[in-house]
Order: sequence, then C-alpha cells, then structure tokens
Amino acid sequence: MSDKAIGINQRIPLQILEIALRSYLNGNYDEEYIIEQLQLDFDGENRIKKALVITNKIVRNNPIITQVEEEIERILSALKRENDRNLILTALACTAFPFYYEVLKEFARFLKVQEVVNTELIKKTMASRYGSNRSMENGLYCVIPMLIEADIIERPKQGIYRKTPAKEYSPTSINIFEAAVDHVGLSGDVSLVESLIY
Repeated sequence: MSDKAIGINQRIPLQILEIALRSYLNGNYDEEYIIEQLQLDFDGENRIKKALVITNKIVRNNPIITQVEEEIERILSALKRENDRNLILTALACTAFPFYYEVLKEFARFLKVQEVVNTELIKKTMASRYGSNRSMENGLYCVIPMLIEADIIERPKQGIYRKTPAKEYSPTSINIFEAAVDHVGLSGDVSLVESLIY
C-alpha cells in the first residue's frame, strides 16, 4: 500500500462537467451558476461544496487545461458529439484525479483479456495500491458510475462490468485523451488504456 491520494469522493454528472467546461472555455465560468446546477443533483450544503471542489479541479484547475485552451473552438465543437464529450470529460477527470485514471487502467487491463470483470477484483487491485479503506471504496463507487455514464464500460448486472462497443472519436478528443494519458500514465499505459476506449 502507498499513501497516494484518492481525492475524488463524489460522483459528478457528466452533464454538469460539460456545462462547467463550456462556460470555462467561453470565458464566463461562474461558480454560482455551477452551484445552481449542482443543486439539481445534490442535497445539502456540504455535498454541494464537495461537488464544486471536484468540478473546479476537473475543469478550471486541471493540469492540462492550457492544452485544452489552445484548442477552444475544436473542443467546443467536439463537445456537441456525445462520444467526444464523454472522452474529453473522462480525460480531464483522469488528469485531475490520478485515482480515476488508475481505475480506468485496471478496467482496461482486465477487459483486454476477459469479457467481464467484477467489482471485487477491481476493489482488490485498487486496495493493493491505495489501502483497503472506506476512502478507496468511496472513490471507486464515484468513478465507476462516471465511467458507465461516459459509456466506456457497462454493467450488465450488479457488480459485473464489461467493455462497451468501440466508438468513433474526433482527432481533437483523441488528442486530449492522449495528453491526459501522457500526463498521468507511464509510456506503456497508452496502448492498454486505448484498448478499452477505441
């Protein structure tokens, strides 16, 4: 076990991340508006504050946001297509939270050699890196629904996951995703993670 930070402890709906990213790229990011959006999905001031911190980290304070800013028009155009939107937001979540990326990578590793994987196997693998504790489990149960919402994995029945069919992506979203993998991964991770995505 290591003392790596998990960081993500609340699922953020992709629709809210998209709204936040669009407003940021259009130069009118307003935390009050983001809070209003979060209030549609979350109850309680503390949950909304946590969700805002996570949203800010994924969008506004993202380690690769300058690369995203270099392609504003192309990114805004790509966000109009669901597959591209999902890939771009997944990339940003991966760079904001390396734990998110590690979960994605473990799904890729297992689903490259078998058709399905269960929660317990992912949990056991992540526990070996992050410790078997409530924070790790909470992080896992935030990331997995986001990966399902992004249509990267699907859950045919409770606790069982499989890869979704391959999709087409624009070069813009692929570039952002590869930049994210380069930022958080090791050189050997690129083809592994891409095997799950493309």
